[in-house]
Order: sequence, then C-alpha cells, then structure tokens
Amino acid sequence: MEALAGFTATAVEALAKEGYCVVQLPLSEDMTSEAAVEVKCGRFRWKRLRREFEPAYVGKHQKCKTAWLDEMVEEKPEMDTPIDPLDLYLARFTQFLLPVAPFALDFMPHSRTSGMLRIPATSDQLTVAETVSEEDIAKGLVDEHVDFLRRRKLCMFLIVDGSGGELSLYPKDGDQVTLSAEAGRLVIFRHDRISYAYRPDSEEDLVLQGWVLTAPAQFQVAMTEGDQKSKDEAFGLVAGPNTPEGRRICVFGVGVSLPAAAQDYLAHYWCGIAAGTDGYVKAPIERFDIDQYTRTGDDWQIGWTYTIHGGYCKDIFSFDNDFFNVPEQEAWLLAPANKQLLERSYEALFNSGVSRKDVHGRRMGVYIGHSGDDWSVDPRFTSGGEDMHKFGYQARKWSCIAGRIAYILGLKGPQALLDTACSSALVAYGVGHTALRRSMLDQPMAGANSDISEALMGGANLIPGPGNYINLCGPHMLSVAGRCFTFDMSADGFERGEGSSCFFARSEESVPREALATVIGACLNQDGRSASMTAPNGPSQQECVRGSMREAGLTANQITCSELHGTGTALGDPIEVGALKGVMQDRKAPIMQTSAKSHIGHLEANAGQAGIIKCMLMCNSCAGTPNCHLYILNPHLDINGYPTVFNTELAEYGNQSGYSGVSSFGFGGANARADVFAIASRGPRKPGQVNLEKVDYVVVQCPIDEGPMHYIDGREVPTSGSRIFRNRGRYRCDNIRDEFDNYDYNSSLYEGKYQMSPPEEVALDRPDAGMCIVGSWDCFKSGTEMMSEGDSWSCLVQLGETRVERFHFSVLGDENSIIHPWVDRGSMMTRVVGPHADGKGKYWMIDGRDEEVPAGSVYRVTLHWGARLRVAWQREMSILSRGISTKELVGAEARHRYFVLGTWTSWTCFEMSPTEPNCFETTLRIGMSGMESFRFLRDQDEEQAIYPAKNALDADASQVFVRGPDELCNGKSWQITGKYGHLSDHDFHVFRWLKYMKKSGNPP
Repeated sequence: MEALAGFTATAVEALAKEGYCVVQLPLSEDMTSEAAVEVKCGRFRWKRLRREFEPAYVGKHQKCKTAWLDEMVEEKPEMDTPIDPLDLYLARFTQFLLPVAPFALDFMPHSRTSGMLRIPATSDQLTVAETVSEEDIAKGLVDEHVDFLRRRKLCMFLIVDGSGGELSLYPKDGDQVTLSAEAGRLVIFRHDRISYAYRPDSEEDLVLQGWVLTAPAQFQVAMTEGDQKSKDEAFGLVAGPNTPEGRRICVFGVGVSLPAAAQDYLAHYWCGIAAGTDGYVKAPIERFDIDQYTRTGDDWQIGWTYTIHGGYCKDIFSFDNDFFNVPEQEAWLLAPANKQLLERSYEALFNSGVSRKDVHGRRMGVYIGHSGDDWSVDPRFTSGGEDMHKFGYQARKWSCIAGRIAYILGLKGPQALLDTACSSALVAYGVGHTALRRSMLDQPMAGANSDISEALMGGANLIPGPGNYINLCGPHMLSVAGRCFTFDMSADGFERGEGSSCFFARSEESVPREALATVIGACLNQDGRSASMTAPNGPSQQECVRGSMREAGLTANQITCSELHGTGTALGDPIEVGALKGVMQDRKAPIMQTSAKSHIGHLEANAGQAGIIKCMLMCNSCAGTPNCHLYILNPHLDINGYPTVFNTELAEYGNQSGYSGVSSFGFGGANARADVFAIASRGPRKPGQVNLEKVDYVVVQCPIDEGPMHYIDGREVPTSGSRIFRNRGRYRCDNIRDEFDNYDYNSSLYEGKYQMSPPEEVALDRPDAGMCIVGSWDCFKSGTEMMSEGDSWSCLVQLGETRVERFHFSVLGDENSIIHPWVDRGSMMTRVVGPHADGKGKYWMIDGRDEEVPAGSVYRVTLHWGARLRVAWQREMSILSRGISTKELVGAEARHRYFVLGTWTSWTCFEMSPTEPNCFETTLRIGMSGMESFRFLRDQDEEQAIYPAKNALDADASQVFVRGPDELCNGKSWQITGKYGHLSDHDFHVFRWLKYMKKSGNPP
C-alpha cells in the first residue's frame, strides 16, 4: 500500500496530462498463484455480460467470462480470500485520490464499484452473449448501465496473473497507446475519454477491474404533470381527498403569537391544542393589577369586573424598532397591536421563504382584522410632550395598522382594516380572498386596482389594560368561572384571550407541494334583521357556510372537521351547532366539531384567524383536536339524528388529507366562513417520498430544444399530439448511445450510432388538408393558408414596425389542430409539438432587433413534415426584384394599434392616435398627485407590453432602455410629473424605439 500512497500525486498528474498512468505493484508469486487457485476452485459464478454491455466493461474485441465480488473489501473486517488484498489496492487508491482529484481533475470522486474479475473463455466454453431482452429492460438493467456510463470516470485495471499480451488504449482525441501486459501491473485510465482492448497471450490470465464513479444524479421534484389522482399517488397520497385542481389560494408561511406558549413557531400552537391545553392564567401583574378592578359575587356592580383570568401571551410591548426602521420616540408610543402585527407579517413572509428586500415595491395586499383595545382609547397608555403631538394619534389609532405594514415593508397593493367585532379577522380574510380571485380575461381591471396575486392576512387582539374586562362584564358576556366552556352545560359566557397572527397567501395556477394549506372557499354575509342587534341568526349562518362550500365544490359528507366559533355562551353555541346541522346533516361519517376558544380564550377580533390556522394544522396532521373543559354536553344542543362528535381527545381523520371549515360571527351580525384543504405533513398519516414506480417519466429540460427528456438517457418524452407511441407506466431506458456520446441532450437531436438502438417511432400521417399560419400581425385573429411544397409548407412574413412577430400553425379548417413550440417564444431549435388542441398561447418568435433589420423585412417561414417536424425561417433579400406583390406577404397589410394604459385611465386601455408614420400620440391631464404613470400595449394584448427597463421619471426617461413587446413588464412604467390640471402631450415614436431597441448602446 505504501507504493500506492507515494504514487498518488504522480498518478493524478499523469491522468490530468495523458489520461492514463501505470504503476507496478509488488505482488509476490505466492499472492498471484493463490489468487489463480482461488479462481479455479469454483467459488465464483462466471458468465458473459449482455452483448450490449460488454464493450463498456471488458473493452473491444474481447470475449471473456466475468464475475463480480460480493462486496468491497473496505467493508470487511478481515481478508477472507487471496482476492481480497488485491481488491484492497483498488480501494486504497480510490481513497488516496479523493482529496487531490477535485483540484487536479475535472470531477469529484464519489465511490467505486465492486471489483470485477475477468478470465479468458476457452473455445469450448465460449458461448454467445445474450442480448438485452424486454424483461431486462423492464427490470431496469439498461437504466443501471446507462447510469454507470454517465458516472464512470476512471477504470482501474490490475493484471493479477498472466504471461504476456498487450493493453491498447484508444483516446477519443489522440493516438493509440499500447502497453505490455505484466503480472502486478496496475493501469489507471480515464474511461470517460479512453476506450481499450485487452489481448492476453495466456488462457491462464486473470485481471481485476474496478471503476471510480461520480455522485449519482440528485434531483428534486419541481412539478408533476398528469391527472391529479395519479400525481397524488406518486407522492404517496392514496387515502383521502385528492389535491384540488385549478387556480387556488394557497398559504405558505404563518406567524403566530397566541396563548398557551404558542409563540415563535407554528408547531407550538399545534402542541398546545393537540394536548388539550388550558392556556388561561390570571391577568399578569406586569400588565395591570386586575385585583384593583375586581368585585365578585354579591359585591359585583357595573364598573367592575367579576373575572380575572384570560389567555395571555408573553411580552407584547417589546419591539425591535431598528429592524423595522421605526424611530425610537415613535416606538415608545406605538400601540402593541401595531408592533405585534409588524412582527407577525414579517414572520409569515420569512417562513414562506420570501425576504424583506424581495417584497419591496410588490403589489401585495394587506388585510387585517382588529377592533381596538385599551391602548387605542385610553390616554393613560400614551405619553405627553412633543412626541405625543408628532406621533401620538397615528401611533395609537388602529386605523393605521394595515397601512403601517404596507409602509414598513414597501408594499403597493391594496390594504384594508376590518372591524366587525369577533369576526374581524376572518372577514378580513374573506375580503382578501375576493381580491385574490382571478377576473375573467375580458373583464377590465377594477378602478381600485385590486387585481393582486398575493397578500398578507392577519388579525390582532391584545389586552394591555382592564377596560374591556369591565365593559364586557356589564352585559354579563364573560364567564364567571374564567373559562370558555364550549359545548358544555356549564357554558356561562366566554373568557377573553389575546394574540396576533398573520399568514402569507398567494393565488396559484395549481396547488404546489410546498404550500402549507389551501383555502378553497370563503364567504361573507350578514344576519340582517334578527331577534336583536347582538343575537345570532341561524339561517344566515347556514347560508354563509353553504356559500363557502359552493366555491370549494364540497358536499357535507366530504368535510371531516369543523372549527366552530364556539364562544361558550348559552345562546350562541346551540344556534351555531343547529346552523351547522342544517348544512352538514346529510352525511355518512360523523363530523368532528372543535373550538380553539376552549384552549386559548376568545381572541375577539383575532378569533377567526386563530381558527383558520387551527384548521390548517388539523389537516396537516389529519387529526381533530380535543375540546378542553367538555364534560357534560350542553342539553340545548340539537344533535338528534345528526352524525357528529364533540372531541374530548385527539382523533385522527383516518386519511392522509382532509377538509376542514371554520366559522366566525360578530355580535353586530357579520358572518364569515372559510374551508381549508391540506395534506398531512406530520404524524403517522404523512405521505412518503415520491414513489418513482408510480411516475411514468422523470424528466429534465433539454438545453437545446427546451423540451422534456428522460433524466437518465435523454430519451424524448412523448407529449400531447406526439408522434411517439408508448404505453403508460414507468419508462425504462431502451437505448444505449455510441461510446463517448453523452446523454445531456434530447434523443431527437442525436444523429450518432447506437450500441443498442431504440424501437422505431411511428411517424404521424401528413394531413390531407392544407396548413395555415396564425400570427401577431393581426393579433392572432385569422389564419393565412400556406403554399404546399412536397412534405413542407411555406409562406412569406413581413415584420411590422416593432420588428418582432410571433406565429404558430394550424391544420386548415381545424382551429383545434395546432402545431406550436414546446415553450412560448420558441426558436428554430425548439421542439415542435402537435397537431393537437392544447397549443394556444405558444408561438415561435422572429426577432429582427438583434440583427438590426429594418421594419418591413420579409422572412420565408417553412414547416417541414416528416418523422420530426421542423420549423425554419430565413430572411429573403431579393423579394422586390422577383416581383412578389404585397398580397402574397403575410402581415403586409396589417396595421397595428397602440394603446396607453396608466393611472389616469385606471389602468385600462386607451387607444393612441397615429400622427405620422411610426408615431402615435395621446394627451393626458396631470392629476392631484402631480404624477401619472403609464406604459403601452400593442393591439391591446397584455403579452405585447412596451415598457421601460426600470421605473423611469420624465427627468431620466431618456437614459432608460425601452423593452418589449412582451409580457415581462412586471409593473414597470414611465412617470410624468407636473402641476395639477396641466396638459401633457406624450409622443410614442416607434421609429426611435426600434432604432435603439438592442442589447448595447445608448437608450433613446
């Protein structure tokens, strides 16, 4: 082993320079003879490799038998056979190589294979090597072999015994190298660049080989495609409802500060409610001395409190004002609700993986529920002096809470603060949920510009003083015993609780796996004229629940658990349970009914927020939590014939996913409801990792044609309308490319030879009808028939004034048979897909800006039909001399229209007037803000926006590049400043924009 240790540096240098190295090992005659005897004793199972696999292992022209050692010797405590010390040489060289190879060679060693013994096969023993069968492919043998080809870097070739011969190395780029075969000679070469042939002179020859490998392919599943049931099964979800399809409102990160030590981490909240914790304590003395305001029993009278307990959080006054850039003087006066919600909103973003700098300037909504507290109305909780005059009002008033969050984080979306008493937070969510809903494509943007895709939803209720204890004891709303006895016959009123919470929600085209939960329905309504202003209304509550379920697409039988408002009052609980019975009665399995108030108290304005987060957590564990202090069921609850259970212990759903709904009601009559779906992310019901046996294809994007290819062998993956026919089921590699050819690009682009050829693909029949081209020159309104030329179609396309045109094809007379690129704005290398019905919205793009061709340039576009569809275009330089009329040019008679949209048009389109060739003009009047923002659209198409490279004031607009027409605007616009009421003429000179629209040079 000492010889190898000293040789390592020389070996690495030779490998880096020549691609191979040679070392003579001090093998004794006894060692080699014992190894030869061991081989002849029949201990090993000798066989031929598959014919397609042999060249990669035993080299060219060699017919021999091979046997693999059972395990690598570094894992053995002792050397059992004469072969083991020889295998140890290969193991030690691999170890010596690890620290130096990453710096000297172009790969990182990861491991080595087990040792492979090889001996020549005599003529009487020589059998024909078997070829790879369909059964071998189904077992994944080709997958393993291709994976070996991609990972192998070094071959270690140790001649153990033999009396002559030669080893020939064939570099991919270089001359042949021939080495004599001698016993004890170890040859190490770059097998990823050099092939070899070994020709021994003796039939008693014995060779031990091993390979140094790089790390196996590591990947994370970014997305899955297919029907939702199959996708869920691939992720291990086999019991329970499937993930909702379509656009949904998904929750990603949550920040909480709630009683029962549910602070800092969401898991703390779950631990408290799952364990049935009673989080009530006597009002802390550091807040106020509640004994000074308390009279109990017969001594109680209005103006005093008769209860002293509540659900309290830790310190609500501390605040890192430097982190949030709040002046110290203002922070002294800032209401605790402001401080807490700033912290919770940042926590929600942080837990979603969104940094503070990422959200600055983003159109993100802020929707907060808060109904005030003692700090907001009692001047004893503020200071006097100059700071009071400067910061006092806006620091105390809760009306600034949502605006302060938007201001501190730099958010530019709509914000709203809702005060509907006990339902404030859930009503705030409902308003935000509506803003996150998508409008129809032809529906103009609202004047409030609330078309957003992400928002912060929060709520807060804090108890900095005793005032509301006294207020609520007046009408005997609070429990004398100081607890919320929800559903229990002891219910005598609610008990107060405090806390703040916030979560980050985003509207997604489909539900991503990383989402914490999905809110699939929400509804708001009002009691109207009920028994009294504060009395709940059962029919209105039922309609609110039904409205949320309609949006969610749920029936009563699908909802597993319902989180009730459940304040623990003699009047409210029976009405709420009765209302839920009216909606949920038609079911097979009983519905679980729970309430967080039995654990943490009635959080008043934040009660709905605590409830919806609890629903997410219950679905995340697929378990319904116990109701604390429930011993004897309230006899006024109407549950006869109603399949329901009021949990007194943690009860699992029995599925891996589930639905849960939460209701919240304000004493002023404002009702709110939301329904939640989530997959178990903890506990015994949590689905496992991705089961690749359930996946048809694991794909990556080809770097050349941008289409999907199998991640191991680069095989083109069939798409809708593909010419490739394969059965459903997990794909197994069925081809082996020629030696030294890599698998990093699509098989459809591979033109070399195969060591194992894939099955022939069935070509798609050429359509009998003609082909037409549809493009941006007329805003994709109509198709133009192309000229047929054998197995291809062609036409001439003229570029408009922007020198950018997009197009795809369709079979003549069939708008649903579209031929398009795999990705939008495809190039001539992009994979061609179709004809099928799913290609709308994807186009090839001819871009004349980089080559600076003039407007009006003509390109010949050709669609080639064959085993592979190909699209090409080329500029026609001599079109005028050939006498081609403008009628033969696609797009020649098209006239694009340009629209401005800005703040003065409420971001709706307003058409501009052409004043001269390539120039369009509009006039605007400066509004009260003294600033107007705007950008342009071509042909009223949002995917053809024209905008600045960055937001630009009129003062520096000439120094900013113009971008477009494309859909990458991301809210960027020009800004004009001026005095209120002044007119401003703005010319959009398309010619100047075209001239300077390039990757380098001066902007217009």
